Amino acid sequence: MIVLDRQLSLRLRDLGCAQTLLVEPAAWKAWAMAKLRVYAAEHRAFTAEQFRVDFLSRGNPNPHTHKVWGALFKHADRQKVIEHTGRYKCAASPRTHGHRVAIWRASAANRAT
Repeated sequence: MIVLDRQLSLRLRDLGCAQTLLVEPAAWKAWAMAKLRVYAAEHRAFTAEQFRVDFLSRGNPNPHTHKVWGALFKHADRQKVIEHTGRYKCAASPRTHGHRVAIWRASAANRAT
């Protein structure tokens, strides 16, 4: 039997994000969060893949797994660095196969700084 449980699904997502970030070096997380804060303040709206491309094109290292990017954005959302606009667009990366991705912006607190 297939069980649909939205609350369980969200708890498992949050647990996975926490575990993914837990094993990423603290220095990388702090650096990436600082860069995300600046990027968000400088861009009206953006996707995680746009930030990732900018971050990596500046010579910054990749995290240990691609799953860190989603976890980083979830953490930044909880920390009020960014907020979801409620909009989505198709991903531009061919490896993403055009699935819908969230559009983010700086949180009100981050826009005020």
